[in-house]
Amino acid sequence: MAGNVAAIVVAAGKSSRMKGINKLEIDLGGKTVLHQSLDKMMNNKYITEIVLVLPESEVSAEKEREFSFVDKPLKIVSGGETRFDSVQNGVLAVSDNVRYIAIHDAARPFVSDELISKTIESAFVYSAAVPALPINETVKMTEQGFIVSTPDRNKLVSVGTPQVFELSLYREAAMNLKDAFDDSEVVEGMGVKVYPVEGERDNIKITHPEDIHRFIYDEQIKIRVGIGYDVHRTAKGRKLIIGGVDIENDFGLAGHSDADVLTHAVIDAVLGAAGMGDIGDMFPDSDERYKDINSMLLLEKAVSAIKEEGFAVKNLDCTVICEKPKIRDFKREIEKNLADCLEIKASDVNVKGTTEEGMGFTGRGEGICANAIVLLYKK
Repeated sequence: MAGNVAAIVVAAGKSSRMKGINKLEIDLGGKTVLHQSLDKMMNNKYITEIVLVLPESEVSAEKEREFSFVDKPLKIVSGGETRFDSVQNGVLAVSDNVRYIAIHDAARPFVSDELISKTIESAFVYSAAVPALPINETVKMTEQGFIVSTPDRNKLVSVGTPQVFELSLYREAAMNLKDAFDDSEVVEGMGVKVYPVEGERDNIKITHPEDIHRFIYDEQIKIRVGIGYDVHRTAKGRKLIIGGVDIENDFGLAGHSDADVLTHAVIDAVLGAAGMGDIGDMFPDSDERYKDINSMLLLEKAVSAIKEEGFAVKNLDCTVICEKPKIRDFKREIEKNLADCLEIKASDVNVKGTTEEGMGFTGRGEGICANAIVLLYKK
């Protein structure tokens, strides 16, 4: 039978295997790992209250204000010497009307709402349920540094959180225990059969520094790629400006602005990656404000626009296609100009020049074109 469910979010660990990194403070698209985990519990339809277990040194009125975004009843309690002790402190803090507890590692921010609900629903039926996945690798038993046996992996599963239990059952099982490696181990000692719900591979627990690389490209970070292309006709009596560099040459490029073909391609790539249209949408050539304007100013405006959406540039790769001038002579200056506008390091900008060996309009000197590829990420 269903009943009120308290989520106990365990965040009292020392991150001892993270080599000095506080894993719960790692930023995931504008929210920390801890905030993401709290969000998941807060937004689940079954969970009626949340108990957050923190290190004793972090329990304060100021800390409570930090979690004011939680719109369900929230209690913050101090952890203990071990994870088992921390969970018991959380269990003691739940309200009298709670019938089930969902114990979740704060370091598992990618758990889905579907998995939380499935596990809770299974606990309503079986009194105890955990997310479980089959073991892919062969598992070995060791003694004194040597392998001594091989368990049948078909009988093994790996478990994650949230682990959900009927509260009265869990309390009775934990009463005479001093420690346990895992929450479900607590009730297993009473002979309770724990129901394994099909888990999720993405529901990883951040434990080691290398785990960071696994989630840095997760879609929650919103990595976006944009491609830009532009072309301008050559024109006598016009300045030739490429990447903000005024290049001495016997021709320039025709255009409404300063006709900086490379910067225009970069602007298109930046806006495209952010899903914000193109240069013509943001800076139409029918607008006299942009007549002969320095295109680097337009790029700065484009970067400001994507920043308002939470994006930042990671790197830029671009190519200028022309018979003359030789882009390599201006490469470093162009890279610095673009890097300054994009608010990245010059080493994150790569500018290339190439010719089309006399073929096509660029080969005949009728125009210059440029393309650009930009990587954005959600800060």
